[in-house]
Parts: sequence; C-alpha cells; structure tokens
Amino acid sequence: IHHLKTTGEIDIPGDLILPPYSLTRIIYRNPNTITVRLTDDEICEGTTTSILVQGANHSATITLNLTPSHNLSSSDSLFNLPNNLAAGTYNITASDGSFTSDPVTLIVHPAMSVTASITSGSDTPCADQDITLTADITTTSNDTNNAYTYLWVPDRHILDNNPFQKNIVLDNSLLTTEAYQVFVYDGQCWASSNVIGFDRGPKSIDL
Repeated sequence: IHHLKTTGEIDIPGDLILPPYSLTRIIYRNPNTITVRLTDDEICEGTTTSILVQGANHSATITLNLTPSHNLSSSDSLFNLPNNLAAGTYNITASDGSFTSDPVTLIVHPAMSVTASITSGSDTPCADQDITLTADITTTSNDTNNAYTYLWVPDRHILDNNPFQKNIVLDNSLLTTEAYQVFVYDGQCWASSNVIGFDRGPKSIDL
C-alpha cells in the first residue's frame, strides 16, 4: 500500500521519489505562426479598415506588406489602413522579422460620385410647374453592368410616388420650400449627391 507522506513526497514503487508536486498551467503558442485578421475584407475607395496581427513577437517591429504599393510598420499589433488606397485587390502579409504570415486578400472597390441636377424646370418654379430631377454618376469602375439603386430624399411630391429611380418628376403639389438629395448604391458602395433646394413661387400667368 502506497500513501502520501507528510513531507509532500509520494512514495512510488522502484524507489523513485518525486519532489513536492504543484499544478502548473501551460499555455503553448507556436512561435512560427503569425495571423492577419481584417475587420473588413472588402471596402470602398476612400474608406479604411483595421488589421489585427496575431502571434507576432511584439518586442520587434511588425511590418505590414500590401502588394502592390504599400508597407506599414508599427510596434503595435493593430493597424489602420490609409484611406487613399486605389481601387484594386491587395495581398497582405505581416512579418516580425523572423516569421511571415500567410497572405490575406483585401478588395478595394472603385469609388463613385453622383450629381443631382434639374433637367426640366428651375429651383424657383411657379406653382403650376412640374420639375424633373436626374442623378448623374461618375465612377472609375470598368463594370458596365452595374445595376444602380437610387433613393431620393425626401420622397414627397414625386409624381409617380417612386423615389427609387434615376429621374424623378416633382409635381405642382410642392407648395413649400423643399430640398432634395439622391443616394446611389452600386452593389458595393454608396454615394450621396449635392442638395437641390426649391422655393415654390406663385402660379404662372399667360400673357
């Protein structure tokens, strides 16, 4: 019969004496593994995202490599990418000088801009005049099949009650001062237009 001695030693067959024991928690990390994690793996041109580098030796400088064109260095594990990245696909790796992570991919979608304009009528229309507004889009995208989604705000006084179209007609029920703006979505990015204000005048008179 074997028993625990009062000295804290365990009497084990074979005359092997172990020292006093303790419970030790061991945390193991593979020192050869660096991981790059993106907050967003797809962004729009002109915006930014954050990158977290995990597993690097933080006593060393961490270098973030974006192919093409950008290298960033930091003593911290959290990077904020610049908002001037051109549209395209970037492969991103991180290195602590000893080890390099596997690449991850970041897609930057082309930016677009939208201009709201009056194509019929004026910004000081008479009370019985309809007004036509249109949204003109400028983009660097080569995708000619983009299906744009439009939203005119506010959605009042639109002749067919449909604010989700490129062109809208404001009917002569617009009797007060109003300001209109259009928002456009191309499936990846949003853009907002300038604001067009109106001040309805009196009814026109035929002379």
